[in-house]
Amino acid sequence: ELRLVRLFFEKQVETNYLSELFVHEEESSIH
Repeated sequence: ELRLVRLFFEKQVETNYLSELFVHEEESSIH
């Protein structure tokens, strides 16, 4: 169970990182 929580947390971190990266790319292309 703890492993599942850890896996879920890592997925969230990865998703957050990718979305931040994507937003940054979008802002860069606008300017």
